[in-house]
Amino acid sequence: MSNARRWTRNAGYGCSGLLLLLIGGCVRQEVSRQLHVCLGNAKEVAAFRSALHELARREGMEFVDASEYAEKNIESLGVKSHMDVLKPIVHLALQEPNGSGLIASNVGLTAFEVGVGIDNSQLADRVFDVVSSRWEVTDVPVDRGMLPDPDCGSEL
Repeated sequence: MSNARRWTRNAGYGCSGLLLLLIGGCVRQEVSRQLHVCLGNAKEVAAFRSALHELARREGMEFVDASEYAEKNIESLGVKSHMDVLKPIVHLALQEPNGSGLIASNVGLTAFEVGVGIDNSQLADRVFDVVSSRWEVTDVPVDRGMLPDPDCGSEL
């Protein structure tokens, strides 16, 4: 089983509405913080992936880019019209050795915005610091789902 498939099925995080589509095994810990990140364009999507990958490397966390796996799952559901709007799909996971981590995805949002669910408040603060240094970030109450922001993103 690929890392992406294993992660998508066994992620140990609480489910937000945004991530429920792709995460089958939402057990163990609940999301302690949700962030809405406006990336703005495709170049910034790539920079966001790189920033999370670098954070994972620096902190000794496992990094899984399950974007391709998520895209195949969405296509198998027959939601092609949504796929054309959503690309590039972002579905990333980071896990600390203690099992804490995050999932970042744009499924349910526009292509240039990402919802981040984090299950550890200390990790959440570190992620917020990294992400907010470059992008517009909004805290979303954990009892509310992520909603698309019509003012976020362009093709430029």
